[in-house]
Amino acid sequence: MDCQILADGRDARQQERRRDARRRASLRALVLDPADALDQPYPAWIVDQSKGGVCLCLNRSLVIDQGSILLIQAAAALGSFPWIEVEVRNRRLQYLQQAVGCRFIHGEGWERVLSCG
Repeated sequence: MDCQILADGRDARQQERRRDARRRASLRALVLDPADALDQPYPAWIVDQSKGGVCLCLNRSLVIDQGSILLIQAAAALGSFPWIEVEVRNRRLQYLQQAVGCRFIHGEGWERVLSCG
């Protein structure tokens, strides 16, 4: 996946200064927007993760606002685990993609992402 911008907008090659270490990832995921009338999950990639959240790489054409609540799930776990609730903290456009930085609303999100990746 070509999203090289991390959840806080920094380039992936810059030094990490967060409290929780961030791990690069390449995990196929599904994203569901509860506010979407179609109720259809969108394909995405988890491009990095930390104990506090994930950075999703999505199609640029999707409109996702800061503060939105999304549900995510590793594509490999579809139906095996409940959806993980995240809050959109920031969004950066890059080429045909967008990097969406999300914070886990409940602490167990980290463990569920790890168990699927």
